[in-house]
Parts: sequence; structure tokens; C-alpha cells
Amino acid sequence: MFTGASGTRVIWADGSAVEVDAIVLATGCRPDLGYLATVKGCR
Repeated sequence: MFTGASGTRVIWADGSAVEVDAIVLATGCRPDLGYLATVKGCR
């Protein structure tokens, strides 16, 4: 799981960053996105 987002980049726990076009969250049948509150830049 990524720990931050900035523009078109996501930041991983080890500090590395990757340029992305989209973030797809497959959470299953019941939406539960509360964990996104801890991701910096994701509001």
C-alpha cells in the first residue's frame, strides 16, 4: 500500500516514488475507504 500521493506520483513506505496514470482500489463488495485518510495528498 502506498503512503502518499503527489500529483501523478505515489510514494511507497520505503520512500521510493512511482509515476502513475491511475490508482485502482479493489476493495470487494462493500466499500471501506477509511484507510485512505492516512494517505498524504489523498482527499
